[in-house]
Amino acid sequence: MTMKNLGLSILLFIGLFLFRTTTVLAQTNKELIATGVESFDNSELIQQAKKDLQIEKLSVKIILGAYYSKEGITGRLVRDLPNGYFVLVDKDFYQRLTLPERKALIGHELGHILYVPTVHIYDLDRTGLDICADFFAVRYAGVDAVLSLLEKLYTIPQDDRDQPDYKIRKAVLEEVRRN
Repeated sequence: MTMKNLGLSILLFIGLFLFRTTTVLAQTNKELIATGVESFDNSELIQQAKKDLQIEKLSVKIILGAYYSKEGITGRLVRDLPNGYFVLVDKDFYQRLTLPERKALIGHELGHILYVPTVHIYDLDRTGLDICADFFAVRYAGVDAVLSLLEKLYTIPQDDRDQPDYKIRKAVLEEVRRN
């Protein structure tokens, strides 16, 4: 096999792997969406964010479900292009949040429309994307609400406040609050 053929074979394998991974993720997301219930809370925030993101024609739906117990999800942005986006939120976690914290959570997830994680990224890259999404959330909920959300997010038993992600995000937000 020549180097050119080997290269083409590797590219074909990677393409098939990514297609299969994307297909499995899409099916999993469809199943998750189907198990939830649409929430109409924060419709003003969603409309303003859609305008700010210049995606007014796309649909953005908040879906509440038992996502943490099934998948470890407290919040996740799911693309449903070309139609729009779903924001999956664990209903039990959502119910424990104050109205400003709910806005912070929705704002953060919508921030991932701009700051989208790739399939395989390193923790530091994910932290950076989460910080950018936190900044987006600050626009709609304020820095105190985003900090409060972060505190609640990392008090979930499976999560840990000693994680570098938490400490970095908290430090950045506290710096924003000071300035």
